[in-house]
Amino acid sequence: MVIAAALLVGGPGLVQARPARPDPLAAEAGCERYRGVPVGANDSTQQFELSVCPVAEGVRAKVQTSSLVSGWSVRASTGSWDAAGRVLTLVETEFIESRPEPGWRFCLIDELVLEKTDEGLEGTYVSRPCDDRAELRLERLESDAAPTPGSIDAGSVDARPELPRPPTPAPEVTPTIEPTPPTAGGCACSAATSAGGESLIGVAILLAVARVRRRRLPRLV
Repeated sequence: MVIAAALLVGGPGLVQARPARPDPLAAEAGCERYRGVPVGANDSTQQFELSVCPVAEGVRAKVQTSSLVSGWSVRASTGSWDAAGRVLTLVETEFIESRPEPGWRFCLIDELVLEKTDEGLEGTYVSRPCDDRAELRLERLESDAAPTPGSIDAGSVDARPELPRPPTPAPEVTPTIEPTPPTAGGCACSAATSAGGESLIGVAILLAVARVRRRRLPRLV
């Protein structure tokens, strides 16, 4: 019973952890990312990732290979595009991470030559220390890096409805005053004044005549 218990306790510790793939290469602003598989490599289960960033001297790149059989590694590379900007040549310079599984070892790639295609990049690589040669077909990945300062994401802009413009005021019209047409026969007040004047003149004449007559009558004694 004691032996059996000991085996049960010690058993899980003897089991080797299964290999796992690392996280994908992180996106970087201004860099292009590619992913694919090598054809004819020493480990046919590898996944190949490539990040290419332009620099003053040409390009700098990272290569990550991962497998559930041989392990995974990340390597730094330098290189350049040809004059037409279609063929990329890289040389690996150092390991950033190297995690081979037991019974495997990783070697740097001596030459990686890739040409642009409609989907991404296609070419070959050679690693002489590991006697490893393979073809590569890589698909370009969409960039999901954070926007650089000064750039604007059309989807994050708070769209505000445009306020209606105030109506254009109508031009001010100055009213035109037309003269009142004269009534038939002239002004009414002027006609009444004339009639009144003629009556007064007639009365004055009658009074004058009466006075003259009165003076001419003989006085009675």
